[in-house]
Order: sequence, then C-alpha cells, then structure tokens
Amino acid sequence: MTVHTNLDLRKADEFQARRVVNYVDADGKSAIVEDGLGTARISTPAFTAVDLWRWDSLPAPVQAGDTLGEPELVPPAGAAAVRMACFPPDSEVDLDGFAAALAAVGGDGAHDTDSTIAMLHATDTIDVAVVVSGEIVCVTEQGETTLRQGDSLVQRGNRHAWSNRSNAPAVLVYTMVSATR
Repeated sequence: MTVHTNLDLRKADEFQARRVVNYVDADGKSAIVEDGLGTARISTPAFTAVDLWRWDSLPAPVQAGDTLGEPELVPPAGAAAVRMACFPPDSEVDLDGFAAALAAVGGDGAHDTDSTIAMLHATDTIDVAVVVSGEIVCVTEQGETTLRQGDSLVQRGNRHAWSNRSNAPAVLVYTMVSATR
C-alpha cells in the first residue's frame, strides 16, 4: 500500500503528514507495516500538529509500537515524541485563541500571559526543531533568530515564541524529550 501526499501548504490548518512505519516480520525480514496519514493530529488557531511517534520510556525497545493517543504538548515524564507542525503566517493566527490552542494539547500552564511577547510559552522538554519548509522566527526574551529550510534549533525548556512573518506556512519537525528543571 502506498499513500502519496501532495500537500497544499497555502492552508496551514489543512496540514497532514504521511507516516511510514517499518518492522521485522516473523521471518526476521524488514517490512513496511504502516503507510498512511498520521492520525494523531490537531488543528488549532495557532498551529496544526501531527504526532508521528511517541515512546513512553527510554531506551525504547526497537520493535516496540508507538504509544500515540491524542496529541499532547509535552510527552510524559521519561518519554519522547516526534512531531511535525505547520505554522501559518502571523497574519492568519488568532492570537486570542493561542492559550486555548495550548490547552487543547495539555499545555494549560505553558503560556506566559504576563509577557508582551505574543505567544510566549515554555515546556519541560528539550526539543530539536528542524525547518522542513518555509521560514520562521524564534523569539526569546533577549532577541530573535530567523530559521530557514534546513536550519535547526535546540530548545532547552526556555520561554520562546514562534513568529511566521512570511506569506506562506512554515513546517517544522520536532523531536521532544521530557526534561526536568
């Protein structure tokens, strides 16, 4: 079974991600067990995210299945997740809906409501974010950096915001590992 996706990235809220999963069969041969659109998906006023895989503990057995359920902002303690997210241009973001967007993925306390920086938030994770397409600005309390296709950012649990100042959606892939402070 092959699923091809020709994504129209002009509409960030329609973003989908294809997920192909392999395994070792009963004869010890590698094979594809799944090929289709990711089902752990959420579309919010600020971003659309598709969780691709989650491990509930590390190190993970290589043949263990994923533990995906509904998308969560932060993987559980001792866990890790891989996610694709699509950020619309700032002109299309509902800033008033940002807190609700975080709450929809279990991030009720992540949003910094006292800040003058729109959508400032923090999570108890270490994230490696890679820009797959488009460009996005990572805003911190002391400055900002523009990230373009192929750039990566290591986010170590500090307060930050994402700002897409272009006219097209930006797609990022995150590997998120739960962390402690």
